[in-house]
Amino acid sequence: MIEVKSILLVDDDDISNFVTKDAIAESGITEDIFIAMNGEEGLELLKEKGQDQSLQPILVFLDINMPVMDGFEFLESYSGLPEEIQDSSYIVMLTSSTDDEDVRRAKLHTISGYIPKPLTKEKLEEVISKLY
Repeated sequence: MIEVKSILLVDDDDISNFVTKDAIAESGITEDIFIAMNGEEGLELLKEKGQDQSLQPILVFLDINMPVMDGFEFLESYSGLPEEIQDSSYIVMLTSSTDDEDVRRAKLHTISGYIPKPLTKEKLEEVISKLY
């Protein structure tokens, strides 16, 4: 499997983050996993890590329902980040929502996928195969 520099999880659910980290670790795709508990923290982390290309998350798993800043608000604000950050990151919605309206809204933005929780090694491999 292809290796990536780092992955960012933007999700306020500790259990979901634990399961997602486990699937990523099992795949061996990266050792560097950053966690943001809401969209605002996720954007700040991308800005911070984006200053050092060796640390910038290549793959962002984004939940929809979070406090402070939800996934849709994150996507709106993400479009204002520097182009070098946007051009080198892929965003995949990883959510428990199967609502058709959420899927439609997500696809109005530049995302690389929309998958239901939980993340499994197989789902991760499918995401990676579509990106590279």
